[in-house]
Amino acid sequence: MRSVRRYVKYGGMLALLDTDEIMESIDGRLRKFISDVRFRPSDEAILLYVSREKISEKVQTGFTSERQMENLKKRLKNKLSKNVEVIFTLLETHQGLEDAFHQMINHRFKGEVLSFYMSFVNEKNVNAWIEVTESGKEIKEEIERYYLKMLEEAELLSGFIQWIDSSCELPSLPWLLRFLKVRQPINLSCLVKVVSNDYPAISKKWLSHKLDRLRKKDLIMREKSGNYVLTSKALSVVPAGAKYTSSDIDRALALGRRKW
Repeated sequence: MRSVRRYVKYGGMLALLDTDEIMESIDGRLRKFISDVRFRPSDEAILLYVSREKISEKVQTGFTSERQMENLKKRLKNKLSKNVEVIFTLLETHQGLEDAFHQMINHRFKGEVLSFYMSFVNEKNVNAWIEVTESGKEIKEEIERYYLKMLEEAELLSGFIQWIDSSCELPSLPWLLRFLKVRQPINLSCLVKVVSNDYPAISKKWLSHKLDRLRKKDLIMREKSGNYVLTSKALSVVPAGAKYTSSDIDRALALGRRKW
């Protein structure tokens, strides 16, 4: 695979990872088995595409194993602080089949499915990741029945179905960085209280985990007082300027409202 440097647009900002960075984090012995790398914006997961034909029970010349792929997932997760999924492809037309299923489900349910991913366990069994809109969560059972019927018609069997939470329910890391710039310095309890105005589903545990990921990337720091502030590295990532949409303008307004 020829690695292409590209950043992924997410939440109005550039994602903090690119394909080059991901590929460089993969051991050279395994890198040759990765046919494609993608970034799933909804949950910020890294997707590694590997041909099922290159998988054997034991490692041998020209082949890798599922165990090696599982170990690779763990190493990347620890190194990049991102969830990692291995998507096993079976045919050269894998992407076309995945797109066709996505379009058919969306046609039936009027655009309720935001994203759809398939991974072949073997020639017949397929695992799936399905992301639905907030309203679509109420019709998961209907979507699942329709999807299983499609598999049956294609003479395929279902493995697991994993439902992905919609990104509209929880803030992205870029959104949190911008928000922190506006509100800093701020402690975790206050941050949860303020962020929950825009994202009611947020929890203190979830937010603490996200802040820890940003800290490991050297984008924020936690002061002895318990307050969080952005680092100079983060300030170069968060958009700034004189436009009315700038985070600098937002911060000026926030400081004007703050009671000292």
